[in-house]
Amino acid sequence: MLGDKARVEPTNFGVPGRVFTQEIIELILQLRSGARPDVVVFYDGINDVVATVQNGRPGFPQNEFNRLDDFRRGREIVANEDPGFANDLKWTSRILQIVADRVQFVRSIKNHFFHEPPETFISADSAARSIARTYVASTRVVEGLAREYGFQTVYIWQPALLAMRKPLTEREKWTISTDGPRPIVARIRDVHVAIPPLIDDAMRPIVGDRFIDQSDLFRSDSLDVYEDLFGHTYERANLPIVESMMPALSAAALRALH
Repeated sequence: MLGDKARVEPTNFGVPGRVFTQEIIELILQLRSGARPDVVVFYDGINDVVATVQNGRPGFPQNEFNRLDDFRRGREIVANEDPGFANDLKWTSRILQIVADRVQFVRSIKNHFFHEPPETFISADSAARSIARTYVASTRVVEGLAREYGFQTVYIWQPALLAMRKPLTEREKWTISTDGPRPIVARIRDVHVAIPPLIDDAMRPIVGDRFIDQSDLFRSDSLDVYEDLFGHTYERANLPIVESMMPALSAAALRALH
C-alpha cells in the first residue's frame, strides 16, 4: 500500500478510437515536451482488434478509410478552387455538395465503425497472432523509453463484450443481436476470443505481472456490464476494473518512489 499521505495525480490521455501505436506516439510527444511521469498505464484491446480486422494488418489507426476519404475530398477542393471567382455558382455548388457529404457521413457513422471492405477479412488466427507480435514489439519500445526516462509501466488488456464468457443479460443479448450477425462483427469476436492466451504468453516474459489480462473479468457477473457492442461499460463496471489493476499499479508506484 502507498499509505494515506501518498499524493497521486492521474492524467488521462485517452482518446476515443486510438490504438496502442498512437498512444506510444502521444507518450513520446509528452516526454519530448518535458513531462516526467512516475507510472504510465496502457489500457488497450478493443480498438487494436477492430483496427486490425478493418485494415488487414495490425498497428494502423482505426477507421483509416475515413482519413483516406478526407484526403480525397481535400484534393477535390484544391482541384476545383478558382481564386478569382470564389463566389461563383460552381464553387458554391461544390461547397454545398461537400456539406451534404458530411451530413451523410455523420448519419452513417455507426456503419463506418464496422466498415466492410470488399476484400476478404484477415483470418482470426492470423489477426490474433499479428496483434500479439505487434503489441509485444511496441511494448519493447515503451520499456526502452521507461528505462531512459525513469518511469514504471503497466499494460492492461481490456474486457470486451464480444469475448465475454459471462451470463448475458437481456440487454446485452439485444446489443449483440443488433449488429452481431454482420461478418466483420463475427470476425472481431473470433479475434477477441483467440488473442488473450497468445498475448498473455508473449507479454509475461517481458513485463511479468505488469501485464493484466481483464478479458475474463466479468465471467461470473450476471448484471449489465456493457453499454454497447464497442465495449463501453456502465459505471458499475468501473470498480472491478480498477480493483483488478490496483495490485500492479500499487507495486509500480512503490518502485517509482524508490
